[in-house]
Amino acid sequence: MLRSLQVAILSVLFFLSFPLSAAELTLKTGEKLLGELVKLEGENVIWLSPGLGKITLPKRKIASLTTHTLLKINGHDKPCALYSIQWDKTFYSCEDKSSNQLKLSALELMMPYEDYYQGAYSFKGKLAINGEYASGNTEEDTWAVDSYAEVRRGDYRHTLGAKFEYKTKQDDASENKLDTRYRLDWFFSERWFAYSQLTWEMDDSKKLDSRFNLGTGIGYQFWDNDHTALALQTGINYVKEDRETADSMLDAERHLWRLATDFRHKLPLSGEFFHRSQLLWPYDGGEDWEFEAVTGINFPLGYGVFSGVQLDYEYDNIPSDETEKEDTRLKVGIGYEW
Repeated sequence: MLRSLQVAILSVLFFLSFPLSAAELTLKTGEKLLGELVKLEGENVIWLSPGLGKITLPKRKIASLTTHTLLKINGHDKPCALYSIQWDKTFYSCEDKSSNQLKLSALELMMPYEDYYQGAYSFKGKLAINGEYASGNTEEDTWAVDSYAEVRRGDYRHTLGAKFEYKTKQDDASENKLDTRYRLDWFFSERWFAYSQLTWEMDDSKKLDSRFNLGTGIGYQFWDNDHTALALQTGINYVKEDRETADSMLDAERHLWRLATDFRHKLPLSGEFFHRSQLLWPYDGGEDWEFEAVTGINFPLGYGVFSGVQLDYEYDNIPSDETEKEDTRLKVGIGYEW
């Protein structure tokens, strides 16, 4: 109650220090929109216009923005006052006595502080289905389902994901692969973030009965805008796995150093290229290291539906008995995101 009263008083004082006018957004085309900022998140700005209602605009189309509302900006716990946004430059000052200048393209979150304090959150997700059929020397069918959901409130982002693959061969034998994961990201500054993640997987083709992975670390967002994004992450991982051997089950525990990259770039015709990779290296300097990468292209088909081509590559320097070090999968499919 006291906190809400403080925010209300600060909002009134800040508002009275400016001429009486509504918030204003100017597009690079010169068009001006009166109204109020609902939220800036990721690549988009959600704006409430008296005449048009709630509209979503890409950040790259914004020339300037002003508002008298106290804001929550990622990396700052206290309310912030926005002086102006002018051609990709954001000028603001926060109650924690910090004054900042930041590129609009690098700003990840900005929303009314009162909405943040009351617990406003956002949700998005994706579901994709891939299929593969081979005949001739090898006859097999493979189906894969990949799902993803993200919930974000303020500086915290929760991510849930699951992948399942089912393969049948000409001798009616089947191989399954299941990968589940949870991740928490905390954006403690404009570009730096901390993460913790938990994964569990099994893979019949690798004779992997169970693999538990717990990791934590930090990351740095070099840039993130509507056209392209690049982030680098590093941390430590604890891995416990059960693998089949020729004679019995092998139970192993390892501590690994993790280095990961996440890159995307817009293509013509609204397509998008993406690449994610990670290297897991043993702390004791042993040879049991792993590398994996996911590279692909997605093209929107409309109404949230997209098609894509994806190449998955995995390398295990010390694999299970009778399995290969390298594993490559080419996937073609269709999906829906919201």
